[in-house]
Amino acid sequence: MNGVLPNEVTSINTLEILNLFGNSLSGALPARLGKLPLTFLDIEMNAFSGNLFTESFLKLADTLTILHASFNQFSGAVPDSISKFSLLTELWIGNNIFVGIIPESITSLENLESLILKDNDFSGGIPSSIEKLSGLSVLLLDDNSLTGGIPEGMSELVKLKQLALNNNTLVGPIPAGFKNFKQMTTFRVFENRLNGSIPVLTEMKFLGKFIQAF
Repeated sequence: MNGVLPNEVTSINTLEILNLFGNSLSGALPARLGKLPLTFLDIEMNAFSGNLFTESFLKLADTLTILHASFNQFSGAVPDSISKFSLLTELWIGNNIFVGIIPESITSLENLESLILKDNDFSGGIPSSIEKLSGLSVLLLDDNSLTGGIPEGMSELVKLKQLALNNNTLVGPIPAGFKNFKQMTTFRVFENRLNGSIPVLTEMKFLGKFIQAF
């Protein structure tokens, strides 16, 4: 499927699940999309562009639980109003052209289990209150322009199985509390400016891939 998203799709007033994964759809998302009672939206692997978090799109906050929008050409910043999506369990917006900071308000999405922001141009620091996302099992922030240190609070995300911070400009040590990541299977922090010692990783019994370069 190519071209723009057909109006016929956004005219189905009872539509709750919309999966358009892996097509060649392009252009901006139609404003009419925000009027649907969507709980699941997968638009990954297309060529959608423009601002994803428009005023009309934000109207999905009352129903949406899963948003997969990676591998498109969305641009602009993620607004503080992302906090309205309190039902989200999966927020995947990697491999786009997002810029600006990762808003601190994203840590109010306490139902999140998977947060993928990789391969964008986010700058600034990792949100200092990241520990509020205590249900996270996947956190991918790699291939951005993030600076500053790794927040100590990240050590409290003990459900993490996949953590990728590589290819940023992070500085300072890896928090000692990372030794408590007993469920970790993937841990990537290479291509930063980290220093200090590496925490004891013997508790990471399921670790399949560990790459470290200071």
